[in-house]
Amino acid sequence: MSDRTIMWYPVAQLDELNQIQPKRVEADGEPFVLFRDGETVYCLRDVCSHAEVPLSGGVYDRRSKQVTCPQHGARFDIISGKALSMPAVTPVQAVPVQIVNGVIEIQVDDF
Repeated sequence: MSDRTIMWYPVAQLDELNQIQPKRVEADGEPFVLFRDGETVYCLRDVCSHAEVPLSGGVYDRRSKQVTCPQHGARFDIISGKALSMPAVTPVQAVPVQIVNGVIEIQVDDF
């Protein structure tokens, strides 16, 4: 049995998110970035695995469900966190999301 603790953290209201710009939030002192596609919200840790810069400053392509790092142009899948282009080869952490009464909650475990 694992000693890992999993918590849901309220981080934003759904109506605060638009479908163009990612939104940086914090939970348990860690940075995350939210992406909205209709009524669905995706979440990644807000750090490029290559350059360690915030992905929240990058370009979000809703159609392809990708975010491009603002520093070197690495692309990541916003659903899985998978690195899709160089120079990144390591994925970023994708985080579970739920929406309860219009409040976006993310599931954060002990890092």
